[in-house]
Amino acid sequence: MEFMLRSCIRGYHVYGEEWTAVLGEQLTCEHEIGNVVDRYAVAVKKDSGETVGHVPKKISRICRTFLQQGVAITATVTGRHRYSSDLVQGGLEIPCNLRFFGDEKFIIKLKKLLKLKERLRHLMSQ
Repeated sequence: MEFMLRSCIRGYHVYGEEWTAVLGEQLTCEHEIGNVVDRYAVAVKKDSGETVGHVPKKISRICRTFLQQGVAITATVTGRHRYSSDLVQGGLEIPCNLRFFGDEKFIIKLKKLLKLKERLRHLMSQ
């Protein structure tokens, strides 16, 4: 089963000198073990294995959990770099579609968790 989520690849201001995003480019996602900033960090990588960014921290824990359950995640570039509007410190990001591939039970769980997370975010902003 497959599920798609509109998201972004964070850290283009860090990796932009080494990577130029190409519209439609497909990248892989994997847990970045040993990341001191976010122990749940999920790196976005080229086929060569080179890290070009990370999924947003606000969903990294969920992504990491599902990666550990055998769900595969890919990121497809959908636009040009832009400023990260929700980060106090700023930075550049690349819009993308995250695609989750795995057993139906995990994809259903993922959808429920993301909906719950969005509802909680909405409640806390009121």
